[in-house]
Amino acid sequence: MKMAFGLATMLVLVTAAVSFGAYDVSVHFNGGSDVVYIGEDNTLEIYITNERPLRAMSLGFEFRNLAGSFDLVTPYGNKPLPPRPFYVQEHGDAIDRLAGFGGLHMAVHKVPDSVLIGGFSLDSGAVETPLPIHTSSILCYSFKIRIPAGQTPQPAGFCVDNIFFPPAGSWLFEPYSAAVNAPTFQGYPNTSATIPDAPAVCFDLVQRPPCNPPLITNCTEVPTKGTIAAPVTLDFNATNPEPGNLAWSVVANSSVVTAPTIDQNGNFSFQFDITESATLKNFTVIAANDCGGADSCQFAIENIPITPFVIRLEKTHNTLQGGYEYVSITKESGSDQIGGFDFLIAYDASALSFQTATLGAALGPAGCGWEYFTYRYGPFGNCGGPCPSGMLRVIAIADANNGANHPDCFAVPNGGEMVSLKFFVTANQTFECQYVPIRFAWIDCGDNALSNVGGDTLWISSKVFDFENIDPLIDPNFEVTDLSCYFAISYGGACADCDVSEKYEPIRYIYFWNGGIDIVCADSIDARGDINLNGVPNEIADAVLFTNYFLYGLSALDPNPQFRQAQIAASDVNADGLTLTVGDLVYLLRVIVGDALPFPKLTPFANHATVDFNGTLSLTAPVEVGALYATFHVNGDYSIHNFSDLRLESSIADGLLRVLLYSGLEDMSRRLSAGSNPLFSVSGDVALVDFQVADYQGNLLNTRLERSALPTKFALSQNVPNPFNPTTTIQLALPVESDWSLEIINIAGQVVKSFTGRNSGAVSIEWDARSMPSGVYFYRASAGAYSETRKMVLLK
Repeated sequence: MKMAFGLATMLVLVTAAVSFGAYDVSVHFNGGSDVVYIGEDNTLEIYITNERPLRAMSLGFEFRNLAGSFDLVTPYGNKPLPPRPFYVQEHGDAIDRLAGFGGLHMAVHKVPDSVLIGGFSLDSGAVETPLPIHTSSILCYSFKIRIPAGQTPQPAGFCVDNIFFPPAGSWLFEPYSAAVNAPTFQGYPNTSATIPDAPAVCFDLVQRPPCNPPLITNCTEVPTKGTIAAPVTLDFNATNPEPGNLAWSVVANSSVVTAPTIDQNGNFSFQFDITESATLKNFTVIAANDCGGADSCQFAIENIPITPFVIRLEKTHNTLQGGYEYVSITKESGSDQIGGFDFLIAYDASALSFQTATLGAALGPAGCGWEYFTYRYGPFGNCGGPCPSGMLRVIAIADANNGANHPDCFAVPNGGEMVSLKFFVTANQTFECQYVPIRFAWIDCGDNALSNVGGDTLWISSKVFDFENIDPLIDPNFEVTDLSCYFAISYGGACADCDVSEKYEPIRYIYFWNGGIDIVCADSIDARGDINLNGVPNEIADAVLFTNYFLYGLSALDPNPQFRQAQIAASDVNADGLTLTVGDLVYLLRVIVGDALPFPKLTPFANHATVDFNGTLSLTAPVEVGALYATFHVNGDYSIHNFSDLRLESSIADGLLRVLLYSGLEDMSRRLSAGSNPLFSVSGDVALVDFQVADYQGNLLNTRLERSALPTKFALSQNVPNPFNPTTTIQLALPVESDWSLEIINIAGQVVKSFTGRNSGAVSIEWDARSMPSGVYFYRASAGAYSETRKMVLLK
């Protein structure tokens, strides 16, 4: 700005500076600039400095445009004063404390060439509230002036003079408690309170140069590919030739599920929805500067047609009972790399007993060499309640970041095995021909989730399908997705609440495909009656092999577990649902003789029989008997004498004497008549353990023991059956009446069950182990000074 004054004024200034320096008024355009821009609204700002409190003031100005005309811009500010042609804006908390400030007065014949602004303090009760002291300038008022476009730029082309302004009176400040003093203008004093002759302030008239727009420098480098697996993030850069900051914005030129975003540093982000596969989305990013210049970048992002993850639990076929089955968790599709997973699996604990889990071939030591893998027998750890819980958790992390060793890869090939689960399949024949489901289960949002390699993206369930589905990516059938949050354990996916997050939401990007174990149907393994699996059922060789089973146990059957399971299934000759029974042997012999047809018998245990053993085993039955099978615990020498017309076969192994009384193979039509019959005697230190009786039709009979011989010494028999599930019988021989105890001990040495009593003779104890996990157990009997321990195996 330029001051217009002469030598005389300078002298007055020098002599009066001391008297009039307590108050000052100054003016600026456009925040302190020395120029007024042609064709634009220019803000005229009025500052005051008061070194004493003020009661009132009036400020008068006259404007001169040396280049031509000008306009006062209206409306402006917050003090409308109709019918005046422009408004005045107040500023600052100090002015707000003076009531009436902003009052506007003008000489009509000089509008818009002059203006007077004034105000006075307001009484607050008995106390007046003055304008407080400001030792440095404070902005009080502002209004706008426009120089019309087309005028010629000139130095000092617009001036502001301080004036005496009737009828309002002198241009002055009235101190709170002192005589009236004339203020200074731009630091220059006036001659007196009535002669405002401080020099004018003049500003150059300038034509503002055109606004130079910014330039986005990396628009051509924008990648054009994205996926639904992760957000597309871009970092835009721009140069700005004008002072000030850049404002970034983005517009989606295509319909999108989720709107794109960009921050004020140019960081762009967009997330494809799973429904937007194989689509092209167009966007425009804009960078604008403060003077109104802008640059834009138009680009498209193509959603690469990738498929979501499909995680599958294997469904087995024709699984044999009484053995182990392996079920794989595989990745059937999905092109993204995986940094870890957490699977929660549910299974039927009454039919399956979970044994162990191992990292799949694709990720194990022979594959990528993932570093961390573990499993638990329950959703919150190792059971924590009834065990087995019917649920298991499997967790793996590719890189534990705890040393120099790191995995070789993070990608699981399609069809690659992630986890191998090992189950023991129950030998209980009531489960034959059944499907036992194994399913993914959800308790919280982190269940059945995959993580990307960086750990900043969590993929969760999108859809869930049962095993009947052909391919979840193309087959909509058998979907069981249920995102409701009402169940403690869900089998339909992570509930809808998992989609809510204060920061980043997990991405629904996984199709889960359930599986299970399909237990083989007994009649599909082999024909009923074909015990030796030679393809010819119900022939003499089958009878011989079956007889050997009763004499030598399972060792008489094929050592191959698969073939042995087929032999057991084929042994249900009479089709009563029970395998390896003496009733099946009787019916097999009848079929071979031609006395019966090979069709199912449906009345097992319809009749009752009584067994009496006191050295001699006698049988009382209401029907003809085809065979009897008994086992004895034997210590030392023994002898057997047969009193019946049936054939007696016997063998001994592991302290057990097995006795089979049946027709024999010479005349398979032989049988015992109904009524009471002494069958055979056994001498020596023996105790009856178990027995089966079948009638001549091949039906098993309900039997009970009438009485037993008093043993000659203490003895503990091997439990029967062994292995067992879930019950087994243990027999204790007591030659004299004694206090006895029996303890069941697990492999860790803990007593899990105990029995006590006082008896003599043979004592049978039945242990129901349905609440116990599979494994090896020991049982220890004590009676007086006698103590003996044996081992047994629980297989579920």
